[in-house]
Amino acid sequence: MRQRHARHGWLSLLAFVVLASAPPAPAQAATTLAFEFYHAGFDHYFITRLPEEIQALDTGRFTGWSRTGR
Repeated sequence: MRQRHARHGWLSLLAFVVLASAPPAPAQAATTLAFEFYHAGFDHYFITRLPEEIQALDTGRFTGWSRTGR
């Protein structure tokens, strides 16, 4: 009887080690839209997904920026 319990304990430990060392399932990423802007004077691109930044760039709060359509 004692040997049976010892073997059961060993198998439980082995199963725990195998399961604990398995990589976690990948999380499903949320989809978010981002917009690209270009400033010809700076020759610089800027990408944002933040509504406040998009609105500021679209309304001309920061002059010289325009959407690239990408």
